Amino acid sequence: MPNIPYDRPGRQRQYLSIQKHHRTSRKKNASKWESVIKEKENFDIADFGNFSKTLGNQSWEDDNQNLWGFLPDFEVVGTRGEQFGFFPKPTNTHDRWHGYPIIPFKGGHNISSNLLEVWIDQELIDSDDVSTLMGGKIL
Repeated sequence: MPNIPYDRPGRQRQYLSIQKHHRTSRKKNASKWESVIKEKENFDIADFGNFSKTLGNQSWEDDNQNLWGFLPDFEVVGTRGEQFGFFPKPTNTHDRWHGYPIIPFKGGHNISSNLLEVWIDQELIDSDDVSTLMGGKIL
């Protein structure tokens, strides 16, 4: 399956689903999404900063302007049990975003304390969840 552009009318951030992160990819070292549907949903939630994908909230950005997303009830989004999507800020402003499923605080993918506080304020996680995540464990 080739890369799949995801056009998002009315949104500044456009997305590209990268083939090596598709479930059907033969790339062994790349993390893979459970489905392209979950991938797109995860990106939309990260971009809107809420599960209902409504305007008014800040995007779920870390201190480096990368996006982080997860689905309600921490549904698994990756083929290795990952619950979070990581979407690195593109190097060039005209490039599309892309991302992959991860387990936070593993492999150098650390969620900034500012973003963790946003999720606590939105009552999406609590302090016990933060400790679990910082230990590199799934929720």
